Amino acid sequence: MTQFKVSPKNLLLGVLSKGESKTIPISMITHIGELFGFSSNAMRVNVTRLLSSGALEQDERGYYRVKHTDNLVSKLIERWHIGEDRRTPWDQTWLMVCLPHKKSVASNKDTVKALSYLGFKPSDEFLWVRPHNLTYSHQTTWDYLLQLGLTEQAQLFTVTETEPRLEAHWRRNLWPINRLQKNYKALLNDLNKSQKALKKMGQDQALVESFVLGSKVVNTLAIDALLPDELMDNQHRHHLTEAMKEYDRLGKEIWDEKMAAQSSEEIPAPAHLNFL
Repeated sequence: MTQFKVSPKNLLLGVLSKGESKTIPISMITHIGELFGFSSNAMRVNVTRLLSSGALEQDERGYYRVKHTDNLVSKLIERWHIGEDRRTPWDQTWLMVCLPHKKSVASNKDTVKALSYLGFKPSDEFLWVRPHNLTYSHQTTWDYLLQLGLTEQAQLFTVTETEPRLEAHWRRNLWPINRLQKNYKALLNDLNKSQKALKKMGQDQALVESFVLGSKVVNTLAIDALLPDELMDNQHRHHLTEAMKEYDRLGKEIWDEKMAAQSSEEIPAPAHLNFL
């Protein structure tokens, strides 16, 4: 299960990822860190580490920005707002990934994570499947899986027909439908309660809550399996997506008001935290 925990690193990357070529001074970075309970020293240490790793770059004034890279996970996270348009009508075919018959490969953390991010589930230790109902083509799915960490020894197939009992097992047992539905409803309830509470909070507390809860919901939507209607009623996910769009708008308003009071320079609302 994904752990939704804010760290100096993911906070820095979130804050500095929006704004394209916009740079932010270290004084503002440390101030934002303090709002989330991180010391000035912790933020400075993480800035230094990210500079050394090449994730950040510094301009001539000593201001910082994220070095632009083709980060697929970030792209997947930011596609959350497309909602159900990330799916296409299901033609009853399946995508199937066959892993090498080596336990060290099949249990490799990067391989498992890559498959999970795109909604695949294990039919057995070496065979992972999902409905072929995403907007990605077969080739794009393969490219994405490799970028996300899937072993190159794997193979991806489109399955048009399979043994009926096996397909029935895939449909009924691989995805925790009831748990997913309960989670959508619980998150929607959290958003509704928080949206009312934000109006009564101090600005700093409201900024932190909206940023963290919003990121939690966005990360959940980003790696949702997006199952077809034939396997699951998707109304709760749709309602959650629409509620998150409104909550996101409110969160950006809180951020803009706070930053306007702190700096004469425009500091764009950050990308959602990457908990993945």
